[in-house]
Amino acid sequence: MTPPPLGPPLGPPLGPERLAELLEDAVRPVTAPAGALDRIRSGVRRRRRARRAGAALLAVALLAGGGTTALALTSGRGPSGFAASSAAASSAAASSAAAGEMRPAASVTPTPATVGRTVPALVPAPSAASSGDAAAKAAYPSAGQASLGLPARWDMDRDGRPDTAMIVAVGNAKTTSSFLLVVRLTRLGTQTVPFTATSVTGMPPHGPVIVGAADAAHDGHAQLFVQVDAGCCTEFWTIFRLVDGRVRQMTISGQPVRLAVGGSVMNNGGFSCAGPDLAVYAYQPGTKAGTFLATRDTYRWAGAALVLLSRQRTTIQGSAADQALATYSGVSCGNLPQYVSAR
Repeated sequence: MTPPPLGPPLGPPLGPERLAELLEDAVRPVTAPAGALDRIRSGVRRRRRARRAGAALLAVALLAGGGTTALALTSGRGPSGFAASSAAASSAAASSAAAGEMRPAASVTPTPATVGRTVPALVPAPSAASSGDAAAKAAYPSAGQASLGLPARWDMDRDGRPDTAMIVAVGNAKTTSSFLLVVRLTRLGTQTVPFTATSVTGMPPHGPVIVGAADAAHDGHAQLFVQVDAGCCTEFWTIFRLVDGRVRQMTISGQPVRLAVGGSVMNNGGFSCAGPDLAVYAYQPGTKAGTFLATRDTYRWAGAALVLLSRQRTTIQGSAADQALATYSGVSCGNLPQYVSAR
């Protein structure tokens, strides 16, 4: 049985003269039309301008707190709760526009290469037109977070409108330990505060993060709390405060504030802002078995410094599960989370 043909016949073979013509056409030099090189260069310049304009618009959106990068405040959630949500982003953008929160960008623009890529879930920002308790919460809502390159909102300058803060890496975003806190104050303009923190590589996945804000000094202004380091169990927070119209990193004895939060069942710490002063506490095993040594330091807010007022030490007998030790662990300050990482 003869198999069916695979396709139409190929036709007669090419003659030597026709084959020579085809080969000559294949190797013939190509002559570019006049002005082709100028048109190529012009196209490259247009594409570069478009990319730069896109990067500038991204930075504008970040610092203005508008569009899909706006991060408003959630209650009691640390960075472990970050999740991407384009639907929530659209809702947040619409809510912000309705509340009149879209404003021109500030003069300080972070380099796009240093902006982080983590995108948290977005929720609508509180309206500044609220009254009563709602207005007080809108003035300085105190729970929320923003990772590198993503803004968060609080009222630091006490004008009833949310200010925007974000962290920008200086240098390589993954390995640098130098950062800027970029704060856009609706009344006082944009300010940048340099600070040092563990790198993203040393503190994955987000590096330093704005934990939240609270009126810890009881002066009507929000103070920002930023996690600058974390180990297996203990987190370290610092504080930024508006002093005489300038955002400053708080110090203790001339050094940047570094508050230990959390730890293990045997060593733990935290702080409280229930009273007019800041109480910083911790506990550790005592010198005798079955005892713990608890300390409580009280600091006065003095401009950009925390000044030690008193130190109390108490010996607590019992196990690590003793409820008496719970008052010496974690954060108790406004709506700040007790810890950044889930326990």
